[in-house]
Amino acid sequence: MRLLIAVVAVGLAACGGEEASPKSATPAAAAPTSAAPATAAPAPRTTGATLAERRARFDARPAVDAPAGWPKAWRGLAAAVEGKLVSVGHTRQARVDGAPPAESIRLKIRVFGEDAAVDARLLAALKALGLPGDALPEAPVEAGPERWAVDIARVKGDAPRETEAEITWQRTPPMVVGEKPCKKPAAIDLPAELPAWLDAVTNARSTRRRVLTGFDRTPERLALEVGMLYHNGYALDEGVGHLTALARKRGYTQASGSGSRQTWRHPDGAELSWRSDNDPLALGCSLAGPFLRVAWQDR
Repeated sequence: MRLLIAVVAVGLAACGGEEASPKSATPAAAAPTSAAPATAAPAPRTTGATLAERRARFDARPAVDAPAGWPKAWRGLAAAVEGKLVSVGHTRQARVDGAPPAESIRLKIRVFGEDAAVDARLLAALKALGLPGDALPEAPVEAGPERWAVDIARVKGDAPRETEAEITWQRTPPMVVGEKPCKKPAAIDLPAELPAWLDAVTNARSTRRRVLTGFDRTPERLALEVGMLYHNGYALDEGVGHLTALARKRGYTQASGSGSRQTWRHPDGAELSWRSDNDPLALGCSLAGPFLRVAWQDR
């Protein structure tokens, strides 16, 4: 995972007239018959909004709550840097061999202050999460199956100002040679952030398992994904039938596709879709049946 620090800053430009020397009241050139009135020196130019305006803009920025299922250090990250959590994302997979499962955490934080002070708070918070080093690193951070990435950007203009820090962490277990076929892997729970009505068509049955969940949330929207492993093609067809019935019951209208690849839309702008997928997963076993990705976003 790459750790990238990108800082964009615009300096303050100022100009003004030079003050006349008090030692000489004689003009450098002969004055005309009728002297022109003196012109005041122009006021210094400033860039962007005032400090009060910049602070008010930051204070008015909407935020989201940290997922309840995150570790304590991740949940408290925004507060630790005196910032606002403006987007979160979390994806995880099931694992059958007892190894830590594949998982990723994504978040964006907005922080207000002087650049150096903000960077110091970010570094302290990242170290609390386990990121080594005494400075914000400019190289990828990897430790076994875990990878970090941090991307920092500044709002253009004068400081104090807003800094946006995008932080991602992911764990990718190595693929196992000679994996046995997935039969009935343990299903994973539906996160609290995902709508409960989706549980009825994705919960564990003898012919299906929920082996992947993921979501991304901002103050404006929520997008989610669920990965379903079915026992065979008949079970997949049954699952698609359940999804179709659910879409109709909740007021969605089919927009495109058929069978295992469809998109349905709601009058309020929400979208429900699903598609077959053969991409490999890090479950600790090889897919022995059809795999379906179900996606939903509220608008």
